Amino acid sequence: MNPSGPNLYDPANILELVGYAADCYKRGHSVPGQFDVFTAPGTDGKAVIYYTPTDVIICFQGTTNLEGWLHDGNVRKILENGCEMHEGFSQVTTSLEGFISPELEGWKDKRVWVTGHSLGGAVAVYYAWRVVVGYGHNPFSGIVTFGQPRVGNEAFRDSWTALGLNEITWRVVHAQDLVPRVPWLLGAYRHVEHHEVFFPGFAPCLPAIDPGLISLIRDDVRGIADELWHDKFGLLADHHIQNYVDLFN
Repeated sequence: MNPSGPNLYDPANILELVGYAADCYKRGHSVPGQFDVFTAPGTDGKAVIYYTPTDVIICFQGTTNLEGWLHDGNVRKILENGCEMHEGFSQVTTSLEGFISPELEGWKDKRVWVTGHSLGGAVAVYYAWRVVVGYGHNPFSGIVTFGQPRVGNEAFRDSWTALGLNEITWRVVHAQDLVPRVPWLLGAYRHVEHHEVFFPGFAPCLPAIDPGLISLIRDDVRGIADELWHDKFGLLADHHIQNYVDLFN
């Protein structure tokens, strides 16, 4: 991993992190180096921590079974630190953070990254926020998610901003992937105001950084029309982790 900088978009780092996010589904066997695996039965929660000479990568796995989908679908809100948060994501985060947070003190001489795909992306953001709120400072070099759903309300978004996490956070979205659009805005869920790396369906090799709403709507219309024209419907197909890996390869 390259050293991070404020608001620095580094495709090489994101390429490496999407590899870890994909590997997390494979029990850590396809990425060289040392790693620890932690699972939480009953929530479909899983975290893999990868170790290199200079970095620690905390990776959370996405949904793989019915229990995970039920937690994803539990959109009731709970109050935490003055913010309304997704109860299902809270439960998965709680089930895993006890394995990880005690180790943070021992990683002060390394860069620490947090990443994940789908549910894993939501847990990555939730976990990082809890750590920074609890520690009173930010121990992370970067937070990068892939196909991440929304985690909390406007107060959570504002808390994320106040903690200074925006400048090291990147949210990657592939084409018409449906998952980053849920839970719906009508439920008062918001994405935190971190950088979005959007890959349009019609130009997958040309990412747009922090695209405007008009350009997103235009891509939605164009992308869905193209999918219908070719007799396919890719809103969930676009969400697959392999599609995110392919963006950077």
